[in-house]
Amino acid sequence: MILPAQDILKRITVEKLVENYEDLDKQVQPNGMDFRLGRVYELALHRHSYGFLKRSGERKLPEATLIAERPGEEVIFHKGNYYLVETAEKLNMPGDLCAFISPRTSVSIVGLLLNTAGIDAGYSGNLHFSALCMAGCKLEIGTRFCQIFFYKLQSPTDKPYNGFYQKLSKFEMDDVRKREAQYHRI
Repeated sequence: MILPAQDILKRITVEKLVENYEDLDKQVQPNGMDFRLGRVYELALHRHSYGFLKRSGERKLPEATLIAERPGEEVIFHKGNYYLVETAEKLNMPGDLCAFISPRTSVSIVGLLLNTAGIDAGYSGNLHFSALCMAGCKLEIGTRFCQIFFYKLQSPTDKPYNGFYQKLSKFEMDDVRKREAQYHRI
């Protein structure tokens, strides 16, 4: 079951499902919630700085350079470049919900493709995902750019999320490299 607006609002006010929102009247939709663009990083994807994932759990994410984070700052996305985007909102998923991210239609129309994933029950933190620019475009930090749909589980999970991105609030490369080392040892 997808949560309707009234249930999303109740969970935000009672359970702090979402923090750091700006305007619930604008952001909460009939059956989801719009999240705003927070930080934007440019990903270095070339022969000398590529990422990898291994079956063992070892990973190395590509270098990410912060290019914008101040509210109102315009971000120019260049055609063909790959970015890591972060939401301004922090999400605190309880054990009985999971969620999925979808780009807002206007973001896709201006040429920015968001590569999103599901959000597990128990996840806490800002959301991070990649974006590929198909046509040059500009977005302002603080713009609503994706929508989150919340799904009620049949029963609370016995295995809440406790992975690599848990409580990652800012994609600082030093922190990412420490997490990579930690998760490789597990």
